[in-house]
Amino acid sequence: IAISPSFAGAFYNRGVIFSSRQDSDRAMQDFSKAIELNPRYAAAYFGLGEAQAKKGDKEAAVGNLKKAKELDITRGKQCDTLIKELTA
Repeated sequence: IAISPSFAGAFYNRGVIFSSRQDSDRAMQDFSKAIELNPRYAAAYFGLGEAQAKKGDKEAAVGNLKKAKELDITRGKQCDTLIKELTA
Protein backbone atom coordinates (compact mmCIF):
# COMPACT_ATOMS: atom_id res chain seq x y z
CA ILE A 1 0.00 0.00 0.00
CA ALA A 2 2.90 2.33 0.77
CA ILE A 3 4.42 1.61 -2.64
CA SER A 4 1.20 1.79 -4.67
CA PRO A 5 -1.62 3.48 -2.75
CA SER A 6 -3.91 3.37 -5.78
CA PHE A 7 -3.74 -0.43 -6.15
CA ALA A 8 -7.15 -1.76 -5.13
CA GLY A 9 -5.84 -5.32 -4.79
CA ALA A 10 -3.52 -4.33 -1.96
CA PHE A 11 -6.42 -2.92 0.07
CA TYR A 12 -8.51 -5.99 -0.72
CA ASN A 13 -5.75 -8.34 0.41
CA ARG A 14 -5.22 -6.44 3.64
CA GLY A 15 -8.99 -6.49 4.19
CA VAL A 16 -8.93 -10.28 3.88
CA ILE A 17 -6.19 -10.43 6.51
CA PHE A 18 -8.13 -8.17 8.88
CA SER A 19 -11.25 -10.24 8.30
CA SER A 20 -9.40 -13.47 9.09
CA ARG A 21 -8.28 -11.85 12.35
CA GLN A 22 -11.90 -10.98 13.21
CA ASP A 23 -11.17 -7.25 12.82
CA SER A 24 -14.31 -6.40 10.86
CA ASP A 25 -13.99 -2.63 11.27
CA ARG A 26 -10.56 -2.47 9.64
CA ALA A 27 -11.58 -5.05 7.05
CA MET A 28 -14.58 -2.90 6.07
CA GLN A 29 -12.33 0.16 5.72
CA ASP A 30 -9.98 -1.67 3.37
CA PHE A 31 -12.71 -3.34 1.32
CA SER A 32 -14.41 0.06 0.97
CA LYS A 33 -11.14 1.62 -0.18
CA ALA A 34 -10.66 -1.16 -2.72
CA ILE A 35 -14.16 -0.46 -4.06
CA GLU A 36 -13.46 3.28 -4.16
CA LEU A 37 -10.37 2.58 -6.27
CA ASN A 38 -12.09 -0.04 -8.45
CA PRO A 39 -15.90 0.12 -8.37
CA ARG A 40 -16.14 -3.17 -10.30
CA TYR A 41 -14.15 -5.20 -7.74
CA ALA A 42 -16.66 -7.97 -7.02
CA ALA A 43 -14.49 -9.73 -4.43
CA ALA A 44 -14.21 -6.50 -2.43
CA TYR A 45 -18.01 -6.13 -2.39
CA PHE A 46 -18.27 -9.71 -1.18
CA GLY A 47 -15.67 -9.16 1.53
CA LEU A 48 -17.39 -5.97 2.61
CA GLY A 49 -20.73 -7.77 2.75
CA GLU A 50 -19.28 -10.57 4.88
CA ALA A 51 -17.68 -8.09 7.28
CA GLN A 52 -20.91 -6.11 7.55
CA ALA A 53 -22.80 -9.32 8.27
CA LYS A 54 -20.38 -10.12 11.09
CA LYS A 55 -21.03 -6.66 12.54
CA GLY A 56 -24.81 -7.19 12.33
CA ASP A 57 -25.50 -4.71 9.52
CA LYS A 58 -27.65 -7.11 7.54
CA GLU A 59 -29.19 -4.53 5.20
CA ALA A 60 -25.83 -3.17 4.03
CA ALA A 61 -24.42 -6.70 3.81
CA VAL A 62 -27.23 -7.88 1.54
CA GLY A 63 -26.78 -4.85 -0.72
CA ASN A 64 -23.07 -5.48 -1.12
CA LEU A 65 -23.54 -9.21 -1.66
CA LYS A 66 -26.07 -8.47 -4.40
CA LYS A 67 -23.58 -6.09 -6.00
CA ALA A 68 -20.86 -8.76 -5.85
CA LYS A 69 -23.19 -11.21 -7.59
CA GLU A 70 -24.11 -8.63 -10.21
CA LEU A 71 -20.45 -7.98 -11.01
CA ASP A 72 -19.33 -11.63 -10.90
CA ILE A 73 -21.99 -14.23 -11.58
CA THR A 74 -19.57 -17.01 -10.61
CA ARG A 75 -20.09 -15.84 -7.01
CA GLY A 76 -23.84 -16.23 -7.39
CA LYS A 77 -24.35 -19.35 -5.30
CA GLN A 78 -22.00 -18.14 -2.57
CA CYS A 79 -23.77 -14.76 -2.42
CA ASP A 80 -27.24 -16.30 -2.51
CA THR A 81 -26.39 -18.63 0.38
CA LEU A 82 -25.20 -15.80 2.58
CA ILE A 83 -28.12 -13.54 1.59
CA LYS A 84 -30.53 -16.34 2.49
CA GLU A 85 -28.89 -16.74 5.91
CA LEU A 86 -29.10 -12.99 6.52
CA THR A 87 -32.73 -12.66 5.51
CA ALA A 88 -34.06 -15.81 7.17
